This record gives sequence, C-alpha cells and structure tokens, in this order.
Amino acid sequence: MSFEGNLAYIPTEEEIETAWWLFFVSNTTHGQ
Repeated sequence: MSFEGNLAYIPTEEEIETAWWLFFVSNTTHGQ
C-alpha cells in the first residue's frame, strides 16, 4: 500500500476500534 493511497483511505468506526485495541494490547504486553 502506498502512502498516498493510505491518505485517501477512510477507516470505519469498527476498524478504528480494532486498531486502538491492538495498540493498547501491544503496549500493555511490552510494558510488563
């Protein structure tokens, strides 16, 4: 995926929530 294509992409609410959960879980796992 190119950077320009990524800018034009609008994620759905569900995809945003999933991304936040993955971010949170990875931070929690690495923090312990």
